[in-house]
Amino acid sequence: MLQVLNIPYPSGYPKNGWVPFIDNVGILLAAIFIYQFSHEKLRRHSPIAQILIMTLLLSALKEVLIRAPLMNAIVSSAWMYAFIGNLPAILTCLCIACFVVVFGPHRLGTLWHKMIAAILGAIAIQWIAIPGANALTEFLLPFVPQPRQQDAILPPYQLNVLVPAYLTYAEAVIACFILGWLSWWNIGQGPIKRIVLFTIFIMLLKRLLLAPIFYIFYSDLSPIMAVLSMGQFSLEAMALGLLSGIYISFIYRQPAALIIKESTT
Repeated sequence: MLQVLNIPYPSGYPKNGWVPFIDNVGILLAAIFIYQFSHEKLRRHSPIAQILIMTLLLSALKEVLIRAPLMNAIVSSAWMYAFIGNLPAILTCLCIACFVVVFGPHRLGTLWHKMIAAILGAIAIQWIAIPGANALTEFLLPFVPQPRQQDAILPPYQLNVLVPAYLTYAEAVIACFILGWLSWWNIGQGPIKRIVLFTIFIMLLKRLLLAPIFYIFYSDLSPIMAVLSMGQFSLEAMALGLLSGIYISFIYRQPAALIIKESTT
C-alpha cells in the first residue's frame, strides 16, 4: 500500500525511551486481559503448555514467528542471519507469555493490579529482557554468513517479494482468530462491546494503537505524512481486529457454536 500511494515507509521509530515503554505497558496490559479471558479454555493445559501457546500466538500476531524473518531473508538473501536476527522479538514474546501465565488470572483481579503489573513487567522487559536478547543475538550473528549489499532486493518490490509478503500475513490472521476464539465469551457483554474491546487489544498487542501519534514527534516527515506512513499499519491492525471479531461473533451466533460453548464450560 505504501509503495502504491508513494507514502514513505516509516523509519526511525524509537527503540529506547518513553515511547517503547508506553508501548510495552500497553502490550502487557492487553496480554494480561487476553490471557485472563482465555483462561477458561487454557486451564486444561499445563503452565508450560500455556506459555508455549501464548508465545506462539503472540509471535504470530506480531508477525515475527514466520513472516518477519522470512521476508527479511528474501530481501537480504541471508537466511540464517535473518532468522537469528529475529530472536529478540521471539524471546520478548516468550517473556510476555511467561509473565501473564505466572501471574495468572487469580493474582491480578482489579484494573489497578493489572496496571501496576503491566508497568513492572514493561520495566523488566525493556531494561532486562530485550537487552539480554539483543546481547545473545549479537553474540550469535558473527557465526553465520553475513548479508551482502549486492544480494539485497531494494524497493520498489516486484512479485517475488510482494506475493510472499501478502501470503504470509495469514500468520497474523490465524493468530488473531485463535486469540478471539479463546477469549470471546469473557471479553464483555454484547457483540459490539466484544468487537471494540478485542480490536483495541489487538492494536495494543501490535503496538499500533498510538504509534501514528508518537511517530509525528520522531519522523522527519510532515505530521500528516507521518500519520499516513505509520497509520497505514494501524488501520491494518484495526481491520484485522474488527473483521476477526465480526467473524467470530457471527460464528458464535450459530446454534452449533452455542452447543460447543456449553460443552466446554
